[in-house]
Amino acid sequence: MRNYFENKKSKSDYSAGENGYQLYWWGIRVWLNDTNTFTVAELLIFGGSSYAAAAAISRVIKYPPALMASTLVGLSGGALVGLGELMLSVNRGKGVRMDLNYAVLPSKVVPQ
Repeated sequence: MRNYFENKKSKSDYSAGENGYQLYWWGIRVWLNDTNTFTVAELLIFGGSSYAAAAAISRVIKYPPALMASTLVGLSGGALVGLGELMLSVNRGKGVRMDLNYAVLPSKVVPQ
């Protein structure tokens, strides 16, 4: 009896570009193919927008720690949206290569 899922590949397996990572002393280099670049970028944009919306709503609490927390959440949400938009703008149909330091901050995003 033949296994139906034996030779099935996901959509990202047929996408242009490659997926992978490599560790260095300064951080990690990540390659994402075209499909995974789009998926990750859209998730970053959606998540960052949610952070920013939550920060805007929490500004009604006039308590200093809440104001500081909402400011930090708003800034991190904006950074996530910016990274997602950067990934989409740099992608030229083959995916992107990102260099991340060990604080998981992107230092470079370039096309493959």
